[in-house]
Amino acid sequence: MTYTINLLDFGGNEVGPALVSDTGDTSFLWDISTVENGEYGLKGEVCDDSAVCVDFYLDASFTISKAVPIYSLSAISISSDNETDSGLAEAGDTVELLFVSTDENISNPEVLIYSGGYSVVNPISISNEGNIWKASFVVNEGDAEGSISFVIRADNLDFAYLDSTDGSYVLIYNEEDEEDEGEGDIDPDNSPAENNEDNPEIIGTEIDNSFLENEEESEEIRKAKIISWKALRYEKPDLKCVQRLKLEIKGKYFEKGAEVKIGNLKAFDVDRKSSKKIVAKFCIEKLLENQTNRKRNISVANPD
Repeated sequence: MTYTINLLDFGGNEVGPALVSDTGDTSFLWDISTVENGEYGLKGEVCDDSAVCVDFYLDASFTISKAVPIYSLSAISISSDNETDSGLAEAGDTVELLFVSTDENISNPEVLIYSGGYSVVNPISISNEGNIWKASFVVNEGDAEGSISFVIRADNLDFAYLDSTDGSYVLIYNEEDEEDEGEGDIDPDNSPAENNEDNPEIIGTEIDNSFLENEEESEEIRKAKIISWKALRYEKPDLKCVQRLKLEIKGKYFEKGAEVKIGNLKAFDVDRKSSKKIVAKFCIEKLLENQTNRKRNISVANPD
């Protein structure tokens, strides 16, 4: 079996002699000194011992530019000025992306930043001192929650950069206004009775800012993690359970079939909205049975 690879110009025409023709090696180098600057593609032909040949092409084109120096980046890191955790950002926090280039003369540098897959709301500021660059923005309450991703590119960079080099990351978590930080108490017997499922009464909230501690765990061993919860009391005419508690939980890694408990009591209804949100319902009468302490743990367990 033999193969041949040719250089194609922008019009799809072969340029010069074949770059390589061989029977074994699958990598090669070639001298571009005689090739003009421009956009090119590659065309290959592979033939078997019976001289049956098939053409193949490089999916994308590439540019040859011998006049412009090509630079690269290193020491790429991202962090937040959040008081609690530099890997966490909330509305008002500033997120900084730092990187070092092999030369300060980067042509038309551009930095795109996304949160939860969406462009961040506020403008991105780019500055440099020599070959040390900084891109920053202030987190807006309208930014989507989730991991921050980025793209660093320029006319004379070797390629676009998408990842930090030190493993750093930032998650945006904008808590809702009504979810004030609480002590983690659920008091099902401390709210007015005149409410319904469409207009429930908030009776407890909690925010947990330690949810990044096990971020390095692999997907296989990640357990459901609660970041925040909000407990609401409402009534629904039902022979078995009139007074009800709805628990809205935000977190990570919630799987289908997850089980939600308050203490040892399992929710009679669980609605998994996404991997980051789950809603569970409890009968307040059951919660009050044999109650000696209103502080009870909330837990979410994924199916085995």
